[in-house]
Amino acid sequence: MAKDGSDRLTTDLLGAKPGAPKTSRFSRDQQLCNATKKSNQGKLDLGLVPRRYWTDKTVALSVAKLKDILDVKDAGAVVAALMSGVVSEADRLMAVEMAEREIEASK
Repeated sequence: MAKDGSDRLTTDLLGAKPGAPKTSRFSRDQQLCNATKKSNQGKLDLGLVPRRYWTDKTVALSVAKLKDILDVKDAGAVVAALMSGVVSEADRLMAVEMAEREIEASK
């Protein structure tokens, strides 16, 4: 067996740094950020965490009011009902007016 002093790896002989080769063009912080984003997206896709949409306060409150009016379980069902044309114009206008009144009252 070779002794530690005379034992050399090929990478040491060629002047390359020992360890895993650098294959990513991103810094370690950027790699961590990308991995976190990918992990969070995977959890959303699998339904492990609720999906949240960031919208205007009036829109968010209008959707919440329509959720109560239509008696549906979540905002996604409200959006689906809006897209399919199930919600009447009167219901939409009423929800928006209620939301705007609530915003004005909170100021």
